[in-house]
Amino acid sequence: MEDLSHLKNLRFQLADMHQFPDFGIRVGAFLAEMLFFTSDLYLDTQTKWKWERLFDAQEAKKLLLDVLYHKYCALFDTDKAVEGDARETHRRIAANPKLKSLVYDLGRRFYEGKQCICHTDLHSGNIMASPDEIRFIDCEYGGYSAFFGNLGRITGSFVLNYVSWLGMPEVPYAARLKMQQYDLDMIGDLFHGCLEMLKRLFAKYRPSRPKLQRIDPEAYFMSFFYDSIRCAALTAACRTPTDWTRPCEIARIKRSEDLGLVQKRALEIAEFTLAHAEEFQTIEDFCQRIHCCAGIDAQPRY
Repeated sequence: MEDLSHLKNLRFQLADMHQFPDFGIRVGAFLAEMLFFTSDLYLDTQTKWKWERLFDAQEAKKLLLDVLYHKYCALFDTDKAVEGDARETHRRIAANPKLKSLVYDLGRRFYEGKQCICHTDLHSGNIMASPDEIRFIDCEYGGYSAFFGNLGRITGSFVLNYVSWLGMPEVPYAARLKMQQYDLDMIGDLFHGCLEMLKRLFAKYRPSRPKLQRIDPEAYFMSFFYDSIRCAALTAACRTPTDWTRPCEIARIKRSEDLGLVQKRALEIAEFTLAHAEEFQTIEDFCQRIHCCAGIDAQPRY
């Protein structure tokens, strides 16, 4: 698909500083539609039961459970290759039983969740894009899962891209800052696009579905908000060790001290977000934390 398509892989395009200004709003809205139309918000109980069995993702979820949340989680494996000052931060996180319990519980909700049909492995490397088109690829892991995995994984790609620019001092500072601002904007847009589409769908289908009258779309959105940002921070941090599958954002960093800074900042974002997610009232609060941990001048747009 990547070789033959007229579209290009989003991960490589982001690393090359290409921007797609409406990406976040469009993808957030699309994910909200998938959530609404394949969940019990729209489906009757019998139909959803049948769909859950038809679109089963347990095997794929088990693989990702081990990699991200349980057995092989890079946050708690001190044999993972991290550099410089990141080692101390890594050891501190690995020795924190509260954080390990939070990640384990997040993984349990991911594995047991059957909220809606999800891509399950939705990151920037599985998205093909142009200014006019966005397409998801590698959908073999797709099936019923917890929605926060969809929103959290793609958000984590923008968190990773954001911190990766700290390891690229050879790129002009103004250019790096512009790309980091874009990353923050896209994180905000993903969440706002999702919420606004949910509101529109609730308004449209409430007259024909009485159960929607008992659900506030904003409260429903907040039911997966905290898990989504925890998943985003965890995903980004777990992609930075150099002995795992290295995304291009990490592979391109030349000096070990620069890589160590990127790893340290990603770990700090994960450490704080996992422990204090409920302190964030909006996605702007999360973006501000990313900015503070990274220690640069880019600010959230909202």
